[in-house]
Amino acid sequence: MFIYEEKILKKYDVRVENAVFWEGIWGVLISGIALALFSVIETPIQPKVVESCILICTNYKLLIAVLLTALCIGPFNYFGISLTKDGSA
Repeated sequence: MFIYEEKILKKYDVRVENAVFWEGIWGVLISGIALALFSVIETPIQPKVVESCILICTNYKLLIAVLLTALCIGPFNYFGISLTKDGSA
């Protein structure tokens, strides 16, 4: 991923905030599609997407943990892309 980001940052003049935003959007979309596919395909270990979402929404401690994890990933990506952009300039 870092190599692809460096290629994008070298080729286009992209603001770091926009790169982080679109990286997050694509990550959510691809993860959502993968979850939907794996919940339909018969596998020995089949994730229970609906049950997992209900569990997260009904357990406030788990919901806080998921939200805090998401909030930590944003700054991590921001500073990572900032370093990549500074190094590729």
